[in-house]
Parts: sequence; C-alpha cells; structure tokens
Amino acid sequence: MPCHFWYSPAPHFVGYSHGSLIQRWPNSSSIGVYDVLTRLDVYVPPWDVTTPFKFVALSSSSDYGNFTAVVVTGISNPALMVYSWGQEKRAWIKHECTTLDPYDAKKRFMQFTNIIGFQGKFYALSLQGSLAVMEQINSRLVVTTIGTSRAVPSVAARYFKEYLLESNGEILLVFLIYRKTLTVVDEVEVFRLHFPKLSWIKVERLQERALFLENEYCIWVNSIQTGCRGNCVYFNQSAADEWFIYDMESGCISPGLAASSLPWSEPVMEE
Repeated sequence: MPCHFWYSPAPHFVGYSHGSLIQRWPNSSSIGVYDVLTRLDVYVPPWDVTTPFKFVALSSSSDYGNFTAVVVTGISNPALMVYSWGQEKRAWIKHECTTLDPYDAKKRFMQFTNIIGFQGKFYALSLQGSLAVMEQINSRLVVTTIGTSRAVPSVAARYFKEYLLESNGEILLVFLIYRKTLTVVDEVEVFRLHFPKLSWIKVERLQERALFLENEYCIWVNSIQTGCRGNCVYFNQSAADEWFIYDMESGCISPGLAASSLPWSEPVMEE
C-alpha cells in the first residue's frame, strides 16, 4: 500500500512582541502568535497577501487572551491593520492615517515602517522618521501625540535600517548604518526614548544587555544569564548563516559568528 506524506513547511518568524514570536507560513495567509514561555499558539485571522506586511506589534502578552495586534504596512491606505482578540468580527480591520507627517516636504499623511507596543500604547515610526503615539479610542487606533525629535542616525549614511524594541522598561531605537556601500554595515547607533518629551537620546552603553537584530524582529537578552557578550549588538547583514557583533565600548564590528556558535539555539517551531 502506498504511503502518503503530508509536508507542512516551517513557519517564518516575522515579529517579536511581549514574549511572543509572530509567525507566517510560506505561500499561506496563516498567521500564528507563539508564546515563548508557555509554548502556546494563538491563531489570528488570515492575512490578505495583497497587503504589505512590514512590522507587527502586540499590545500585551498573547497569554492574557485580550491582546491587540497591529501591523504597519509602509503604505498610506491602509496604513495599519488591526485585530483585537475577542472582537465581534474575526478579521483584520483596515485603518487609514489622516495625520500629516511633520517631516514630509509634500505634507503627506504618515506611512509607518516600524511599531512597538509599550504600556498599553503603540509607538510607530514613519517613513520620514516621525514618532507617532497611538491609542485605541472607541475601537479605533488614533494618533494622540507626535514625538519632538526625528528618528535618524547622527552620522551621514547611504542607507540605514531601524529597529524598535522594549528593554528594561525603555524603548530603544537601533540603527544599522551603511556608510560606504549598501551591503555592509559600517556603524551601529542606539537611542532611547526620553519621556515625557518623546525625544531620542543616544545610548553609549548597554551594560549587561545584548541586542539581537534579525531582518523582521529584534530581542534583547541579559548577557550574564545567557553567556553571550554584554554591551554588544548582534546582527545579520546577509543571507548567510552568520552573525556580526558591534561592541558599544570600542565601536568595532567583529565578523564571523556562526549561528551554531551561539550559546543557545535560534528559535524553531516544535512539531
């Protein structure tokens, strides 16, 4: 009798928020939220594959069962896709942004490229480097405050990529800066969001913290607990299975750290 095998491709991790990994399956509209500590999966409504998916953030841990997920699209319409656990209609709700970007020369509406959930609010970066603070009001996500400083590197760059993450009760903004070419990172800068002015202040030391930056998400760990180097930023800059380390104290980048040499395994889904 012939045997029939059903193969399910491994999910691709597209975000990390409040202790949960957000995952998508190749060639599929399925999205799941995987709680790292409890190892529980929560499945959210299917994603419209015709809508761009840039970054995703949760309002709180998925273990609580009452979280809101927000995806920024990088376009103006829709600017955001929102799903609240337990809402009457089990679907992603499209949200437009009608707030003008203060740093856009043509005075266009904000288009968001990155987002983080923090203390019940969402903090999103626009294409022009504006910071928008958003809150849910009458089931709508509304921009309530605009940051006072622009989120851009302090040095000239041909290209840069930014990351937002929460660490030790702070919002950090990390830049991978490409100064000479578009393929090699030359410098890394870290800023923290200053409250209540909502301005970015450069961070000189991370102390015992280590930051890990992937293409679609970023996390921080305590170096004492994990055995990696503290006061460093780990990042990928190519499709190769290799990590690079930026030392905050020396300002130097060390190449050649294979994923297999990390003190723990990179996250994979269990069967």
